Amino acid sequence: MHYAGHAEFSPDTGENSGLRFWAEEQKGGETQRLTARALAQLMQGSKTSLFFLSCCVGATVGGGQLLRANEYLGVMDALVQARVPAVLGYRWNVTDAGARTFATEFYDGLFETRSPAQAALRARRQIYMDDATDETWTSPILVMQKQ
Repeated sequence: MHYAGHAEFSPDTGENSGLRFWAEEQKGGETQRLTARALAQLMQGSKTSLFFLSCCVGATVGGGQLLRANEYLGVMDALVQARVPAVLGYRWNVTDAGARTFATEFYDGLFETRSPAQAALRARRQIYMDDATDETWTSPILVMQKQ
């Protein structure tokens, strides 16, 4: 699964973090948030093996204190708890150029190596080699777990 769009992080309640989707078919309309909680429910039991959150703050998580009153620390945490084997996302804001380079290099590397970890490392290196001032290379995080 590849989500390319916008995300929101809710520091007060990580489970209210979410992904933005168009409410209408036409661009320019209102967007709706798919919360981390709703996304986890949708993904529970799915056969998705990789979920790439190609959006700013998709991998941002709140501190453990949030778990006192919430089930999830953010979008990535919700996908991990839904047992998606590999979840990739950005911890903070990234540039459009950096995100585009990362995605292209990641998928090229994934098709060559079949290893999300090697592909992510390759993509990070490419962003740095293209423009060392683009901090996008520092933002990706990959969580892998047995299903």
